[in-house]
Amino acid sequence: MNEIVEDYEKGILNECTLKQATEVIIPEMNKLLETAESGLLPPQNERFLISFAYAFKDWGWDMNNPTDLYLCLVELDRKYREI
Repeated sequence: MNEIVEDYEKGILNECTLKQATEVIIPEMNKLLETAESGLLPPQNERFLISFAYAFKDWGWDMNNPTDLYLCLVELDRKYREI
């Protein structure tokens, strides 16, 4: 995920904005890692990724031409809901 920040510093734009990456996606991924390591998962019906929901509903990312980041969020959200 830090590659997103590095890309922006180099002037390379991605699908997400720097603010989306640094304020939502990266912190959520860090929290997800901590949760997984602790084994203290929320009830299954409460498991979802905020960043996936934002990308899908609020940020207007192009689902017809998905980026690697979007596909990764889709897969993580699916797996998180299933475990």
